[in-house]
Amino acid sequence: MSESPEQLQAEVAAGNPPQTVTEYRREQSFPVRLLRDLAVPVLALFTGLLVGAIIIGLSAPDFWDHLRHGEVLQAFGTGASLAGNAYYWLFKSAFGSRQAWSETGVQTVPLLFVGLSAAFSFRGGFFNIGAQGQFLFGAMTAVLMANHFAGMPGIIHIPIVLVLGFIGGAVWGSIAGILKARTGANEVITTLMLNYVAIYLVNWLLITPIFQRPGFPNPITSEAVPSALLPALPGYRIHLGVLIVLACAIIIWWILFRTTIGFQLQTVGANAAAATYAGISVAWTYILIMVIAGGLAGMAGTTQLLTTQTSVIPDFAGSYGFDAITVAILGRLHPIGVIFAAFLLGSLRSGAIGMQSATSLPYYIIIVIQAVIIAFMTSPHLIRQIFRVRQAAATGSESFSKGWAA
Repeated sequence: MSESPEQLQAEVAAGNPPQTVTEYRREQSFPVRLLRDLAVPVLALFTGLLVGAIIIGLSAPDFWDHLRHGEVLQAFGTGASLAGNAYYWLFKSAFGSRQAWSETGVQTVPLLFVGLSAAFSFRGGFFNIGAQGQFLFGAMTAVLMANHFAGMPGIIHIPIVLVLGFIGGAVWGSIAGILKARTGANEVITTLMLNYVAIYLVNWLLITPIFQRPGFPNPITSEAVPSALLPALPGYRIHLGVLIVLACAIIIWWILFRTTIGFQLQTVGANAAAATYAGISVAWTYILIMVIAGGLAGMAGTTQLLTTQTSVIPDFAGSYGFDAITVAILGRLHPIGVIFAAFLLGSLRSGAIGMQSATSLPYYIIIVIQAVIIAFMTSPHLIRQIFRVRQAAATGSESFSKGWAA
């Protein structure tokens, strides 16, 4: 639809050439914006998988044998065959059956919890890398209730354990928040050091009479009783934690983008000095950020305790603390983006097991592929240059998060 002369004059007077205005309006339609927003992540995923295929192909033993004999076509054919077979089993093991979907969901739940934790704190300008310790203390607090009161109805037992797990993570996370608020301590250092404090403190607690399983010399807690376990679909490992973590993602989205607290939090994250000038309590905002972020990480540990692991051991938290940062950055610090990022990494993890058993490739190959995908997905400017994708004008949220995610 053509614009009237009066509209064109107004636009020119505002410093906007008519062609630019028309193009801008056309780009604001929802389908165009959706395609534009999805183009770079999809192309980054494709590029990462392509580079991963090259790495897999180069790892084929016959590839180098053929090259040494000058059989170039056979060498590349062998590499391509191995890469294709590996990706076939990777996809099949992650999505090829109901059991595969179930396992992918199980792997996604803790990643989504810790990703939401990191994204929430990063949005507030608090660079929390202490999800590992918060994960552990959430589980340690929850296990006090989870391995007792076997006769309690699950509808009462499970919520109590989940709340205790949230509180445990929140209390541990609030330590860094208080240090930042009251003393200005660098949160990167405090949260990192608190991870080590939590790891070794938990290792000691596991051999104390309060936590150690009776009759066992090893550092391990008693198993969670059946009434505390999250219900799972019959015949599958997928459990109620999927619905719980999706509900948490919706709540975090609502807090960030539909409440005054979320506005204040993001204002502090964008410019703490300006937030102070506007009358926002930066100190209390930091504490609130870490209470919620720590609680989410604690919930991750609690759901693991109530589903797949059932007992706390020294290496209970695995690498989830650092995975939190990866998921948050891949998700562009947005709860909806974090859902997709956690699902991507969860599917890679669940598919890696089937790929390893079918192709005899070492498990660390999937770690390499994951790292390559992450490298490309966190380098959108490189992807735009490779595929000649034009960059849209940045919005406020994009400008805020570009140092971490774009």
